[in-house]
Amino acid sequence: MGKNLKLEQVLIFIASPSDVSPARECIRRAIDRINRLLAKQAGYLFEAIGWEDIRSGKGERAQEIINHYVDAAHIFIGVLHQRFGSPTGLADSGTEEEFLRIEARWNKEPLKPEIWMYFKKVSPDRLDDPGPQLSKVLEFKKVSSPPFFITSLKMSLPLRKVLKTHSLIGCIHIGEFPYKLLIVDPENWTKNRG
Repeated sequence: MGKNLKLEQVLIFIASPSDVSPARECIRRAIDRINRLLAKQAGYLFEAIGWEDIRSGKGERAQEIINHYVDAAHIFIGVLHQRFGSPTGLADSGTEEEFLRIEARWNKEPLKPEIWMYFKKVSPDRLDDPGPQLSKVLEFKKVSSPPFFITSLKMSLPLRKVLKTHSLIGCIHIGEFPYKLLIVDPENWTKNRG
C-alpha cells in the first residue's frame, strides 16, 4: 500500500434500541475486523455510526440530527429484540423513524442503500404476553419485508458470523461495493461452514 492511498468511506448506520447493545458492539467489532483484513486493501473504509455516537445541538430534536446520518448511509443495519424504543414525535421509536427514512431513500434513489434488518429470536414464553414494546417489534417485523434482507437471529448463530456472510466481505471481492452486494443465506452458511 502506498502512502497516497485514498480510501472511499462507506457509512454504515446501526439502528437499534437500548436492549441490543451487545449486538451493536458485535457489529462494530465485525466492521473493524473487516477494515483491518480486507476493506482498506480494497480501497474502502467502513465506518459504523449509531444514535449513541451522535450529540444533539441546543434546541434541536435529537432524532433530526440522527436522521442526517441515516440520509448519508450506504448501509443500514437494524437490530430489534424485545424493545421497540421511545417515540420521537414522528414515529413510535427512533429505529422506526430511521427505517422509514432509509426505506424512502431506497424507493426513490437509483443507487439504493442496502437495508439489513435483524430480529433476535424471542423466547416462546414471552410471546404469550408480549407487552406493548415487544408487540410493536412483532408488528414491525410483519410490515418490514423484502426486498430488504431480513432474518431472525438464533442464539446459536453469532451476529458476527451473519455479518461475515452478509457480504461486507463478498462485496469487496466482486468489486461492486457499495451498490451491489453478494447476499448469502446465513442458515446455509452455518450448515456449510460450521
